[in-house]
Amino acid sequence: MKILFDICDNITMLDDHRNRPRDGGDSIGPWSKAHRKEGQRGSYDARWYILKKMLPVLSQNGHTIVLRNAVSDKWHKGKGALRYEDKNSEYYLKNVVILDRRVKWRQEEIIKECDCYVTCSFVNAREDRSNVWVLKMCEKYDVPIHTYDMGWIPDTMWVDRGGLFGSSYFCNIINLEVANLCKRQWNPEIDATEQLQQNPPYVPKDVEEFRLGVLNQEHLTSKRPQPDKQKTQDKIDSMELSGKYIYIPIQKIKDGSITGAGFGFPPMAKFDVLPTLDRIARIALDHKIPIVIKPHPHWQCTHKDLPRIQEKVNAWNGLKETKHFREKKYDFINIVDGNTHTFMSNSMFATSICSASIIDALLTRTPMLYTGKTMFMHSGAIKCDLDIDKGVKMMINQEYDKDKMILDGQRLLWWLNKTSLHMKHTPTENVRRLAIQLGYKKLLPRGVNRHIWEWEVGNQMSNGGR
Repeated sequence: MKILFDICDNITMLDDHRNRPRDGGDSIGPWSKAHRKEGQRGSYDARWYILKKMLPVLSQNGHTIVLRNAVSDKWHKGKGALRYEDKNSEYYLKNVVILDRRVKWRQEEIIKECDCYVTCSFVNAREDRSNVWVLKMCEKYDVPIHTYDMGWIPDTMWVDRGGLFGSSYFCNIINLEVANLCKRQWNPEIDATEQLQQNPPYVPKDVEEFRLGVLNQEHLTSKRPQPDKQKTQDKIDSMELSGKYIYIPIQKIKDGSITGAGFGFPPMAKFDVLPTLDRIARIALDHKIPIVIKPHPHWQCTHKDLPRIQEKVNAWNGLKETKHFREKKYDFINIVDGNTHTFMSNSMFATSICSASIIDALLTRTPMLYTGKTMFMHSGAIKCDLDIDKGVKMMINQEYDKDKMILDGQRLLWWLNKTSLHMKHTPTENVRRLAIQLGYKKLLPRGVNRHIWEWEVGNQMSNGGR
């Protein structure tokens, strides 16, 4: 196969835009060595970390990988890119092509020859607008477009045959996909060791072990690093808030995941962050329920959005109707930084427009309401209602089956763990998962039992292969 693959590497993006703060972006780990603990990895981006380790496996299996950087118009000139085409480099791979090193007419020829385009969909990320041009070329030559992004589970990458959020290929079939995975039985034609290594049948106690393992691991327990759990719990206890509040892990204002801007997708919600907060606040105030907001860790929220959010919160807290809250140890709306898992565990429920906080809800077994379109909007593991008033009232009145939500969440967590590409997996295993997620049998690495394909992607599954 010949695959055009975008790199969405936050490290090179920040190298191109040196005025941006380093820490608090989409990269993981501290930039400065002075801020690292002994043995701690410096800043990295899981997406590029996973992909670059897959390149030799894809090349050795005869596939051609055409690389371009979706967020940087300088990457192709640097050593990190040039080494793949330098025959004198130990990183040289004969089947890797750097697209931006070619003239425009040759780029078009290369794209025309590609079997598919796997993109992060940041169509507005480059000032030269080349992302838009590449998308148009794929449409011109009927090159299938697939999408990837940071995964929900820590240190993973998610690959989707469709788009992201509510445009996901899995959006309308997610319950079927999860059910098929969880109903899977041992296949006598496949080696037992291979089944255990690749996709073992669903066992509830194994999921619980995985859930607790993620929550207790030292490196990364969520999509982004989290502050100290105990300090957050002490903060909640001192405010006497446990079990009393609605938790909002707030997204960036005008975030592309909400507006669709930059991703090339339609809007995923009717209302942006501040109008959504207003609607939730009105219902919460009617029920005399306080709200806890955790600021988004991205630099944009810290430097641009937080003052606007604080202004909105001050307006609500200054109302005559909220006076009785000030007699307590907390306000009506409280902006508090801390560990999102601790906030989740102590809340009545959590709500978001379409953030990645579902993984935190699954890990902590917290009821979750989405008010925008996401890949999980039809899943039984969460509640989704685009009518904010109706949805929030439903959650406050507990008009849902919490036990079923937890059970569906456990199964969904298992499915995400068994389908995501992970930094801890071997490159061969990640290529196998890439093949299954995209449905291309030709991508399966040599040595992988072909029965695995029929077992996972064949007639038994809803997403049949190509």
